[in-house]
Amino acid sequence: MTAPRQEHAVSEILRCDGVKVYYGGVHAVDGVSLQLEDGALHGLIGPNGSGKSTLLGAMSRMTGLTAGFLWLKGQRYDELPAHELARRGVRRTFQTVRLLPDLTVLENVMVGADAPFLSHGIWQAWVTWRRSYRAERESRERAMDAIQILSLDGLERVRCGTLPYGTQRKVELARCVAAGPDVLLLDEPTAGMSRAERGEIAKLLLSLRGAGMTQLLVEHDVDLITSVCDHLWVMNLGTVIAEGKPREVISRPEVEEAYLGKAQR
Repeated sequence: MTAPRQEHAVSEILRCDGVKVYYGGVHAVDGVSLQLEDGALHGLIGPNGSGKSTLLGAMSRMTGLTAGFLWLKGQRYDELPAHELARRGVRRTFQTVRLLPDLTVLENVMVGADAPFLSHGIWQAWVTWRRSYRAERESRERAMDAIQILSLDGLERVRCGTLPYGTQRKVELARCVAAGPDVLLLDEPTAGMSRAERGEIAKLLLSLRGAGMTQLLVEHDVDLITSVCDHLWVMNLGTVIAEGKPREVISRPEVEEAYLGKAQR
């Protein structure tokens, strides 16, 4: 199938065109089109089972598409493997924490910084030891910067498996930040966090936006969404049912009925 010609705004960085993800008769995502503006903080809400996480899976190339197209900086990427997309600047978090529990906080965050030495074989690493040493040092510096940004100072040597759940989520965010992505896809990053921790994450997301990082935030915390996001989409039953400015969108009757439950009959 031929992809449609791209005529998009200069500020657009990522686009979904008619994305569908079907599992047999289940239409988890059913023809979603949306675009992420460069440097903006976007929100995505919807009831459980509405297709939000499946859409993020498709956008990050961890879930296959049944139909549709994906574009990054004007180039199609819907046939790229997930690891190649990550190298091109798209990173994501998950609903459940995915850390290496036996490694320390610093080691986990360094993995996110994508140190080249971690992927070298023993022979290649020996031949190019100077380059590997420099890459490891740079990766460590990026990791330490991210640890400081997430207020994880003092925990660098602590094994991640021993940390509270909320702190583990912050480590996962630090791992993404250390990679310096162009686009960050966030799947409920404040799940399991206290109100104070959520406030810290809100400040972080605004700081990343100020630094020019494009973000898509999937959340159930409507207060968080409306306080930080520039643009909001609402999904229900695999489709987008509303979009626009967050405070305007959440007050629409169809959104209240589908998501907030304020228009129950």
